Amino acid sequence: TSQRVKPCMPPHKAVPTVAAHPSAPLRKLHPCPYCARSFQYIARLHTHCKVWHKMSVAFTDGYLSCADCGKSFKNCWGLGPHQCHKPEDTKLENGPVCLNIGMPCSECGKSCSSPRNLRIHMRTHTGEKPYVCKECGKSFSEASSHCKHMMIHSGVKPFKCQDCGKDFARMGRLRVHMTIHSGEKSFSCSKCDKRFAYKDCLKLHLRTHSGERPFKCTVCGKDFAYRNYLKLHLKIHSNERNYHCGVCGLKFINSAALKTHQRTHTGERPFHCTVCDKTFFRHEHLKNHQRTHTDIGALKTHMRSHTGERPYHCTVCSKQFIRLEHLKNHQRTHTGERPYVCSECSKSFAQSGDLTKHIRTHTGEKPYECSVCHGCYTSSGDLGKHMRIHNGSRPFPCQECDKSFRLVGHLKTHMRTHTGERPYSCPRCLRTFARTHHLSVHLAQCR
Repeated sequence: TSQRVKPCMPPHKAVPTVAAHPSAPLRKLHPCPYCARSFQYIARLHTHCKVWHKMSVAFTDGYLSCADCGKSFKNCWGLGPHQCHKPEDTKLENGPVCLNIGMPCSECGKSCSSPRNLRIHMRTHTGEKPYVCKECGKSFSEASSHCKHMMIHSGVKPFKCQDCGKDFARMGRLRVHMTIHSGEKSFSCSKCDKRFAYKDCLKLHLRTHSGERPFKCTVCGKDFAYRNYLKLHLKIHSNERNYHCGVCGLKFINSAALKTHQRTHTGERPFHCTVCDKTFFRHEHLKNHQRTHTDIGALKTHMRSHTGERPYHCTVCSKQFIRLEHLKNHQRTHTGERPYVCSECSKSFAQSGDLTKHIRTHTGEKPYECSVCHGCYTSSGDLGKHMRIHNGSRPFPCQECDKSFRLVGHLKTHMRTHTGERPYSCPRCLRTFARTHHLSVHLAQCR
């Protein structure tokens, strides 16, 4: 005989009875403000909230009211974060308060609440994905995931914010959006005091402190902290690029990369420094810049560019540097280490700045604009070299003949006229040359 499991705690308050006639079902589902479940009848939502979450919910004239203070909300997602009157031991962060009785998975031991949920869970072990999109062929393990995906093709956004009218394709995104209006953030991080409206958001944030990366790429073994990051990464292996630039036709793996690229056409620089009004293409560029205003250490480092102080020495070749990170980058020229890998083509680099410049060959981004001729460049260094054309600067003088040059590479090539160095040799006749161009011309004639 089955024994009924009683709730661990008595209900906080009685939930008002709402009649729901079985012959007149409501046309839309009523989502639970505390978890992902939805109900066809309001009365069933009442019972669910009372039994599983120990929360009282009142419904008055189509609005949801807090049963303790009477505050009204237009929908469940506004009421969800509002738990200020509940005792600490009944709040959501402590999870379900009833006994965890269910059907265990034979592979990992996870408990599922029903045979159906167990079957769905087993697909995470077997890899079975029986639901296939007829539009693009993508497959899914759950019918709900398939339905959510189909909204991408149909453009349907059935979840509307009652406060501002914004539409969403997924209920979860509406739920997150609603915290903008409610302003309530009940879950705080014990490490940095950052606050969140939902426990799931706090869990994701905690990975930034713990370093946990639970999502592994089955192709190359790379780990990721978030499922979405893994999904984006997998597009690199499949070469899936569904986002097209309408101006130049370049393709991108996600909408964010496309949006950043489009700024190269529009000139938009949406990130503003509130101290000096300087603008930037990317948010990370703004964050780096803002440190020059707030970080005393950054100011001290900057002052070395005026004083000429170079306190960091390479123990291999004695070269000196202004910044410690510059020394570390330089030391990789001796060790051969190239830790920065392009997620698009897997090319590796010794310095993060070189990777940043390289990525712009994929995105087409050229954020540095010449104020004279409006030519655009991928790096500040390239812009600086170009500006010497306009200002006539030739900062690299030859110590032998007083000639000066715009680029250090030009000076190096010129110095060979004094040293006699000819580092480029013909593999056929072994003739040597001081310039690669001269070798190329020779190779076209040497048979």
